[in-house]
Amino acid sequence: MLELRHHESFDEPKSAVVLALEAVYEAIKSRLIVSPGDKSGIILYGTKKTSDAAFAWCNILMPLGAPSASQLRRVRRIIESKFH
Repeated sequence: MLELRHHESFDEPKSAVVLALEAVYEAIKSRLIVSPGDKSGIILYGTKKTSDAAFAWCNILMPLGAPSASQLRRVRRIIESKFH
């Protein structure tokens, strides 16, 4: 008969920000291979830190640009350092 197994990834629930950043990581990784000419960026809304005085509560985490390995590393570092 089928039995349920414990999976380590379900031990701790993830926040919406972590899930969103993990999705961004996968999207950048996919674009590196499929469409390297596409541009993307990350803007966080509703933050205390503001990167541009003209737009309160908005923080540009990653400016618009073509996908790169350095973007992947940066997103991974953000996920690991701030949320783990």
